[in-house]
Amino acid sequence: MKKVVVLGGTNDHIYLLKRLKSRGFKTILIDYLENPPAKKYADVFLREDIYNKDKVLEISKKNKINLIISVCIDQALPVVSYVSEKMKLPNYLSYEKALAITDKVLMKKKFIENKVSTSKCIFLKEKLIKNKELAELTYPVVVKPADLNSSKGVRKAKDFGQLKRFFDEAIKISRSKKVVIEEFKEGRELSVDIILQGQEPIILAISENKKNKKEKNNFTIVHSVSYQANNLLISEIKKNVRKIAQAFDLKNVPLLVQLIAKNNEVSIIEFSARVGGGSKYYYIKKMAGVDVVDYLIKVVLKEKLNFKIKPSNNYVAMNYIYTKPGVFRDIVGYKELLKDRTIDQLFFYKTKGSVITSNTASSDRPAGFMVVAKDKKELKEKIRKADKNLKILNNDKKDIMLHRLYG
Repeated sequence: MKKVVVLGGTNDHIYLLKRLKSRGFKTILIDYLENPPAKKYADVFLREDIYNKDKVLEISKKNKINLIISVCIDQALPVVSYVSEKMKLPNYLSYEKALAITDKVLMKKKFIENKVSTSKCIFLKEKLIKNKELAELTYPVVVKPADLNSSKGVRKAKDFGQLKRFFDEAIKISRSKKVVIEEFKEGRELSVDIILQGQEPIILAISENKKNKKEKNNFTIVHSVSYQANNLLISEIKKNVRKIAQAFDLKNVPLLVQLIAKNNEVSIIEFSARVGGGSKYYYIKKMAGVDVVDYLIKVVLKEKLNFKIKPSNNYVAMNYIYTKPGVFRDIVGYKELLKDRTIDQLFFYKTKGSVITSNTASSDRPAGFMVVAKDKKELKEKIRKADKNLKILNNDKKDIMLHRLYG
C-alpha cells in the first residue's frame, strides 16, 4: 500500500486526509499537539515537531513513504520540500523556493527586486538599530517575525516606543531572529485565492479580511467576507501576481495572496504557494466550485490538471470564534443554527479540552462558522443571529466566547 506523511493536524487537514485515503494511501499524520482535530482521521498518528526537518525525514525513511504533503501551514513547506528532495519523492516546490517563500525577509527582497507593488520596509536581525533606513519609515509601521504564520507576533506600532516593545517580542519568538518592519498601508485587506495556469493567474475567490476592532495593534482576523472587485483592481492584482510567479519561478500551483487595495491600487503584503487555512478549501468550493485540495494533490503527483470555475452569486462569510482564556469544553447552539440554515457549516479548529490562553492569532480560535446569503442584509442578519446564539463553554459551563466581533 502507498504511504503518505501529512504534516499538521488542523481541521483543514481532515479533508486532505480523506482525499488521500480515497486514492488508496495509508496516512501517517504528524503534529506537535497531543490531540489535534485531524488525529482520528489518520491511520497512524505521531506526536512530533513538524518543523524539525531531520526528524520528519527519519520518520519518512523508516516508514518508506511514497509522498509527503501539507496544506495551510507556511512553515511546513520547507520541510515537505526537504524530505521530498532527500527521498526523491514528487513535489511542486524545491527546498530553495520553499525557503524563499516562507522567509518574509527573502520574500520582501524579491518583491523589491522584481518591482512587485509592496510597502516600504527594512530588515533587522537580533536588535533594533536606529539607523537612516528606520528614520525614513513613516509611522505607523508593522512589525513581523520573518518566519512565523497565523499572524503570530505581527503588531502595529504608532511610535518608536511601541516599535521597540513589539520588536523585542517578535525577535523572541522568531526562530531565525529576523524581523521585517514595514510602513502600514490604509485600505481594504484582501485575500486572493489563485491557481496559476503556467504563470497566468486564475482568480478563484477574493475575500475581505475584517479585523478585531477592539485590538488596535494586533491583526487578528475575525471574519472574511466575499468581495466583488472591479476589472481595474483585478487587472492590477493579476499584474503583480505575474511578477511574483516570475520572481519565484512558480508554475501550475495554488497561491494565497494577501494585499491592501485602495483606489484600484494594490500593495502586496505577502503570499504563499499553498491552499489557504481557516477552511478556505470549503469557502472556495462555495464561491468557485473548485476543489483546491484535490488540485494540490494532482499538482504534487504530476497528474493532469483540470478544473472548471462555477462562480456563485451568493454572499459568503467565514466567521472565526475567539474566546477569553480558559478550557474549551463545549460549543452549544450550533445544531439549531445548522438546522434552520442560519449557518451553512461549523468548523472545529481545536479539540474539546484544549486550553486557550490568548485571542491574538488565528491559531487561538477554537471554531468558525460559515454563513451563506442572497444579499448583504441577509448575511448580516444571519451573522448577528449566530453570534447571539452560539456559546463556547468552559469547565464551569460559563460562556467564554467573545461576542459582537463581526461588526
